[in-house]
Amino acid sequence: GWTLGERVNVLSAGRTGWVNTAELDVTLAGRDGFSYCVDLAQNIGAGTSTGWETLSADLNQNVLRAAWLVEFARPQFDAILAPGGEAAAWGVTRSTAIAGLQVAIWEVMGDTPGHYDLFAGGFALASGGASSGVMNLARDLLGELESRGLDEFETSATWARHASRQDQIVINPIPEPSSLLLLLAGLAGLMARRRMAKI
Repeated sequence: GWTLGERVNVLSAGRTGWVNTAELDVTLAGRDGFSYCVDLAQNIGAGTSTGWETLSADLNQNVLRAAWLVEFARPQFDAILAPGGEAAAWGVTRSTAIAGLQVAIWEVMGDTPGHYDLFAGGFALASGGASSGVMNLARDLLGELESRGLDEFETSATWARHASRQDQIVINPIPEPSSLLLLLAGLAGLMARRRMAKI
């Protein structure tokens, strides 16, 4: 299964045009978890599939950064979601959170650290290609990644590669919220302040 995020309009070597974002429910090696795409060029198919090569995420620095983003942001979704899933000044919808995280992942897969720009580089959003909530969350996550670095980060994420399907970063089991909850609550506050400043 999957939970759809917002659609985004992308410009990249792998794909150009409107793309659905999603968090996929996966079972890998008998353990349930979820995954995000780290390979925009190919399509993903629903259902059981074979032919996957599973590697440690730390074998590739961009995939390791993607793992950091997922492990940092995903456990905190409930803290930044608006009550009842409705968009509100103090939170975002689940589809916004999924899309913001996915856009940040594609950005680290397409560009080098220190050069993250959602509108230029190997991965870019088209002008008007994402909601302000998606762009703000993606920028906040990328900024957090850049400020912390990966020096002491260890991951148990799996990099699932396939010859004809989108490669995935797989997290299983689903991690528990951590002390980063307060930090993401701060990110939600920052987004609320940005919205209030526009009024």
